[in-house]
Amino acid sequence: MKATKHPILFMKLLSVWSMMPDLVKSGIEKGYAAREPRPGWVPLKGLSPLSDWEPPEAYAMPGWAKVHNRIVRKFRRRLAFSASWSGISRGDLLVRIQVFEDLYTRIARYQQENSPASKKEDITA
Repeated sequence: MKATKHPILFMKLLSVWSMMPDLVKSGIEKGYAAREPRPGWVPLKGLSPLSDWEPPEAYAMPGWAKVHNRIVRKFRRRLAFSASWSGISRGDLLVRIQVFEDLYTRIARYQQENSPASKKEDITA
């Protein structure tokens, strides 16, 4: 079976896709963002262009939101460029990114649960 190559910039897109939920969660924990709107706060954009049609998932202080939304715009530009250059649709590339991120998460969780250190902790508990 022939191995398929990843589209150009795939790993960069994957790393941003994986990092963004943690970034929002960290912003909420530190008080820079919140799930509900507050006076003077700006809505945060989602990585998927379809998220523009849905209500925002979070709001943040203007400075924090500016940085977050800049990362999102850069991600979307790279996604469009990568999809165009690779000859696939943006939707297909987004699905591929989601699948790889889910696989990496599940593999990491499986390895952590089945590591010798975790088995040793189970025996002593």
